[in-house]
Amino acid sequence: KVNRMTKIRIKWSPNAIDHREYIVMTDRIRYYQTEPLPVKSAPAQFVSPQGFTVQCSSEGYEQPTTYNRKLISELTDAIHPQCMELRSGHRSELAVGLHSGFVMLAQYDKVVKTFGMNNLRSCNTLSWNPSMPNLLAAGYKMKRDECSAFIWDVNDGGQYHSLNGNSHISTPIVSEPTRELAKSEATLDICWLPSNPYCLATGTRSKWLRIYDIRQENHIPAQSIIAHKRAVRGVTFNPLNMNQLSTYSDDGKIKIWDIRKIKVPIVDFQALSDILQLEWCPTRSGLLASISHYDQKIRIWNTIPNITSVQEMKKYGTQSYLNAVHQCTDYNLNCEPLSISWSPHIENLLIYATSVDDIQTLSLKKPTAISFTNRGNLSMTNSENILEGNVYSCINNYSEEESILSASDVDISDIMYSRAKMGYSSNIENTIELVKQFNSQEIEAVWNWLYTIKNSIPDTEEILGAEILLESTEDTILHTGHTPSYYSSNRIECLGLCGWDFYTSEDDYPILNSLVSDEINRCVDEGMYGRAVCLSVLHNDSATAVNILSSISYKDQSEKLFYRLVLLAISGYRENSENIWDSSFSGSTVENPYLELAFSYLYLEISTDSLDWIEKLISLEILLPDKIAFACRYFPEKLVHQFLTQYRQDLISVGKLEGLLLTGIGYESGGIDLLQQYLNNTGDIQTVALLSSHVSGMVDNRVYKWVEIYRELLNQWQLWTERCYFDIDRVVTNEPKPQISIRCDTCNDTIRFKESNVRRTSVFRPYSTASPLKPKKKTYSCNSCDNVLPKCSLCFLPLAEDNQKETDMWFAWCQTCHHGGHAKHCKNWFLEHKECPEPSCSCVCVDKYYT
Repeated sequence: KVNRMTKIRIKWSPNAIDHREYIVMTDRIRYYQTEPLPVKSAPAQFVSPQGFTVQCSSEGYEQPTTYNRKLISELTDAIHPQCMELRSGHRSELAVGLHSGFVMLAQYDKVVKTFGMNNLRSCNTLSWNPSMPNLLAAGYKMKRDECSAFIWDVNDGGQYHSLNGNSHISTPIVSEPTRELAKSEATLDICWLPSNPYCLATGTRSKWLRIYDIRQENHIPAQSIIAHKRAVRGVTFNPLNMNQLSTYSDDGKIKIWDIRKIKVPIVDFQALSDILQLEWCPTRSGLLASISHYDQKIRIWNTIPNITSVQEMKKYGTQSYLNAVHQCTDYNLNCEPLSISWSPHIENLLIYATSVDDIQTLSLKKPTAISFTNRGNLSMTNSENILEGNVYSCINNYSEEESILSASDVDISDIMYSRAKMGYSSNIENTIELVKQFNSQEIEAVWNWLYTIKNSIPDTEEILGAEILLESTEDTILHTGHTPSYYSSNRIECLGLCGWDFYTSEDDYPILNSLVSDEINRCVDEGMYGRAVCLSVLHNDSATAVNILSSISYKDQSEKLFYRLVLLAISGYRENSENIWDSSFSGSTVENPYLELAFSYLYLEISTDSLDWIEKLISLEILLPDKIAFACRYFPEKLVHQFLTQYRQDLISVGKLEGLLLTGIGYESGGIDLLQQYLNNTGDIQTVALLSSHVSGMVDNRVYKWVEIYRELLNQWQLWTERCYFDIDRVVTNEPKPQISIRCDTCNDTIRFKESNVRRTSVFRPYSTASPLKPKKKTYSCNSCDNVLPKCSLCFLPLAEDNQKETDMWFAWCQTCHHGGHAKHCKNWFLEHKECPEPSCSCVCVDKYYT
């Protein structure tokens, strides 16, 4: 049995060849070797089963196991050991700190050297320098006006002499330390900095965490901070992060510091009070193991914060980062652990001691790595296999009527992959037919709109919306129906994009054009009688509306009665007359939104101050193009601007893709914000990238990111052909750079003209973020010697770069006499002359070189 006051420390040897040796310190030092540990080293294999089930145990560790052990050697000369530390890189060399204050350097059962002097206090802690293994730091209890941290050089030979009360020591004694630190305070723990071999950190009884530089002659620490409210009992560096330092105290606090900025801890959390030991895991990042007095548990702390991004860090602030450690796993034991030690080589293996004779290993279960693939499958791994399978059991069991594009439980990545395989691209001509198979009216409508825009304005660099088109209008009021309509070139263009007809004078008859007629016929064929009637009424063609209502095949008697009343109301309507229909069909009692709009148009007045019309039009559940077209045709300028501004904000906030008809695809109009909200709602990066790729010169970096993300996604899917087509569709042809250089005839150096104002765009980044270039200055002299460039022999002006596109101002010269000037001037001269225009030259240039 061991006395309760005797310290028990266990340490796994990092230097053992077979990783099976550990050292136990009680009243003596013992070396043990365990039987071979079961370690699975088979390489992982990829398995793709038809389906698999994941079952997780409620406990995250295997039951503690006791392995047979063999005593290798025993060190009996170390009397009352207090601490020990293995020398890195040396299998058998161990430093042992004694209660008497001496430090012994031993090799198994033999002490080879002793470090110390008279009147030393008890040795609390030891630490070998990882970069200079001959330096050993030792921390002692406090003694007034004396230092409590010594640096010993183990290469010092020492001398054989007797010290007071220590006649049992028969080895060479080194009595002069290399450095003395920490004056008049007790050093409870000490540790060298892995990032700087000349610095070490100490934890003191007086609450301080100090960092010393042994190159300084004085005892003043390089950095100091009050780390805890009570004594700092533990100081340990993270073996997987040389800048992270952990400390613990009697107050039960565990703190982690970044030594590059040690003013505040990066992690601060409360453990149980009276912590006995704290140790970093050397094989898994961010894990700390702790044990406490009178607690039958080993606690594993995950110190990696749950904050996943810099944006989230800025959002929640530093305090949330400090409190982000909430994951603590408790491992219940049968009795109180007195010491622990992580295996430096075997992952997730921990050895602990509850007594001298009870030493067991605890194997933590490896965390199951789970991740979604770029195809929406779930991938996970264990120690032997990598598994991948479908999340949805029905993903391959669709009926013939239901495709992956219309299934409601399919991940968006599978839908995007299927669309890309079908040929979904930025090519409008191919996509306009393909989107009809997507079962998405929203996507179909926006591509139809884009197709109309490109056909109407084929060379446009910006996709304008209705709000920009109606920003400034010179309206002409037309009285072609019950409510005055407004006409201007911008309104005509906007109505055409919405698929509506327009009139250009008051003499026009209310005859629908083919576009609107086809749309009305389509609505009738699909049973959308309300919209067909509304379009007819709004285009002042009541006869067509009456014919539609007369030809409806009614489902039941109530529907027949309703449409008969609508037929009477429309056919009995008379302009500028009061009748019984004004109150009955004011719009508020009609359930069909299109018929409600038709009756509101007939019976409600529209004026500049009709703000209730804005709310009514926004609230109606009708197609977006019909809303915009109605406002464009019948709202005065002030009212239409108020409607578009208010409606634009509503569309952007909900991310409705059809809202691009209103905003267009542009940064200033809000189109990019709308696409961003749509992406947030659906995750459809494919549609967002394809739509935004049709606008060149975009200055918003989000567009570039969307394109690059989608390109990378196509690469991950190994859809190389689709990715190449996507790149080709975005190519902006650049003009080739000039291949002719001009040299100065004085210094023979190349004349470097300023870059052209023409914006050149990369093939893979068609959206330049550069600011517009300032107008360039002409170059009249050589860049090197500053001599004036030759002058034109005809206009006597220097041959400066004026405009690269104007070939008339390019250089032209004779290959014989080397005289010349601007190309246009030379051409005009040689139309009437053959000789050189230079007065002193007799060269006949035109016969040789001019044709």
